[in-house]
Amino acid sequence: MTLRFLLLFLIFLSVRDFVSAQNSVEQYYAVAFKSTNDTAKVNALNALARYHVNVSMDSADYYSKQAETIALNLKYQRGIIMARVTKGILESDRGNYPEALDLLLNAGADAEAMGDYNIVAGQRLNLGNIYVRMGDLNTAMETYQSGIDICEKHGIKYTQASLYTSVGMVLRMQNDLDSALIYYEKVLEIHYNELHDSTVIAAVYNNIASLYFSKKDNKTAENYLLKSYEINKLMGNERYQIMNLANLAGMVGQMPGGNLEKANEYYDMALDLALRTKSKEALQSIYESMAIVHYNHSEYRDAFEYLMKANTYKDSVLGDEKQNQILAISKDFKTRQIQDSLRIKEQELALSQSNEEAANLKASKSTLQLVIALVLLIAILVVLFFVYRHFKNQKKINALLQQKNDEIYHQKIEIEQKNTELTDSINYAKRIQQALLPSTSYLQKVLGEHFLIFKPKDIVSGDFYWVKHQGNKHYFAVADCTGHGVPGAMVSMLGFETIDRISTGEISNSADFVNKVNDALVNSLTARNAEQTTREQQVKDGMDLSLCIVTDKQKLSYCGANNECYIMRSNDKNFPAENDRLKIIKGDQFSVIELKPTKRPVGLFESDENFISVELQLLQGDMFYLFSDGYADQFGGEKGKKLKTSAFREALLKYAHLDMKQQCDALEIYLSEWQHNFDQLDDITVLGVKVE
Repeated sequence: MTLRFLLLFLIFLSVRDFVSAQNSVEQYYAVAFKSTNDTAKVNALNALARYHVNVSMDSADYYSKQAETIALNLKYQRGIIMARVTKGILESDRGNYPEALDLLLNAGADAEAMGDYNIVAGQRLNLGNIYVRMGDLNTAMETYQSGIDICEKHGIKYTQASLYTSVGMVLRMQNDLDSALIYYEKVLEIHYNELHDSTVIAAVYNNIASLYFSKKDNKTAENYLLKSYEINKLMGNERYQIMNLANLAGMVGQMPGGNLEKANEYYDMALDLALRTKSKEALQSIYESMAIVHYNHSEYRDAFEYLMKANTYKDSVLGDEKQNQILAISKDFKTRQIQDSLRIKEQELALSQSNEEAANLKASKSTLQLVIALVLLIAILVVLFFVYRHFKNQKKINALLQQKNDEIYHQKIEIEQKNTELTDSINYAKRIQQALLPSTSYLQKVLGEHFLIFKPKDIVSGDFYWVKHQGNKHYFAVADCTGHGVPGAMVSMLGFETIDRISTGEISNSADFVNKVNDALVNSLTARNAEQTTREQQVKDGMDLSLCIVTDKQKLSYCGANNECYIMRSNDKNFPAENDRLKIIKGDQFSVIELKPTKRPVGLFESDENFISVELQLLQGDMFYLFSDGYADQFGGEKGKKLKTSAFREALLKYAHLDMKQQCDALEIYLSEWQHNFDQLDDITVLGVKVE
């Protein structure tokens, strides 16, 4: 079995007036989020959509829809066209080729009617790329060449370079390696001397690597791939990083004496990015490459599993029904190409030939019109025949449709009933979870002045909090289990029970506590996953945890698994010395003492590193906070980004002068204003306690 190299196809996203660098992106954000709806706002939204195609497909989809809605209201034709171009590219990346072809064909026709040949040439590039993905290389080359002709005629350098790249990739597929290299060098010459687009240069490096790989010059191929990956990583182009990583993995695995372990590291990085961007086509290509590499290393079981996964994504990308739609749209596109060619030819002849030649053209046109009229007449007769036959079968079809509608209705009733039963079961699980968590009265008794923010994303939560008073010690913990909803809740109930059980034994400090919890949880999860065949399948269950033990003498012992602990202290008091586990962030009135965790979760994990505790003497008036990552990871704000840990810490500093109840209210309002219309991303838990 031989490896299929993943080529980077350039897409028509921009011309000279479109977004090209990160500093431009910030300017477009400022225009896009202003209140006035005008053409400048539409252009900014379209620019942001095109920028995010290689960064976040969901964000690109959001901005293109906003641009199209405003452009339609303004009747701004260029804005409508460019929004639909982006939508077409996104549908192509998701494997929805019929929708992509329809959007791009219509966008190109509308642009030509406006006389905007930048967009027309760009759509020749995008359409050719889709035909390549469908395996129709001849139509792809014809489409690319028509785009090159337009670029040469109108001096459109950027798209001309991109079309050269795509022609080079098709020649490489046809094993004409020397011709492909010539076209790639043409692209680099244009970008080195005139355009200076790093994204394109990275794509061409990747494709040149594929040529050297085919020539068995693996060292040169690897150098070009690494250069391409570093540029794409710097630019934040996730989609192209996926292809770089998959190519590196395949090449490293296929080299003489190939390194399968290193190849798997590259594959894991590529899969993580592909899953994040929801690119079915990329997942299919990665799994196919993994199957080939593992097969050649005699890992037949793994090769078979990866091949099955690749086939699953292949079926979802291009089914039989989509193929039929594609054929119909392709035929329509070819007809349009012929009509366009005839019209352009008529115009050129009318300008360049003599009156006699013009008369001959008119006669030819009349003959063509006669032929078209005859074809239309035949087509009308054929349509009438099918309409008549359709009319005869209509009653039978209606009866069948009614039967299907009845079946669908009964299935709908059955599904609604099952959904109701499922929701009832989840609500019952919520009551069980609430019964396990400490009550409000118990929290008040053990903690004194405190606050708790507990916001599950779904009906049940993957976060939990645990509080206990035993002897001369107070115990506090906040945990964030794998997942949220029902899966997270199942792990959280196991984690809660494990912590509560371990607390009844002899505990020397917080690290001893967490290590014992880890051992017990690993034993439970290993027993549960006994039938799992790979370590990869088992490492997904566990929890991030922050746990504190406070004695009656206010001595704190903290241990964390990925989760920090913040202690807020007035600046007029003494502070401990900083070390690798303790950091101090100064504020105006209060400062934060940040206690750092061990960088691993509790539960199944590849590392056997023990957890480490941090000891600290608390002072009267100190406030300490335990929390999961849900608050800091929430998306929101004007740009739809994460809040981040630093902003969460600044909010705690800002509200530290308030009492605990007022702090709780202020943090709730701050989160609500930040989140605005965005959905809650994860379970959110924040526990704050004041030392009295």
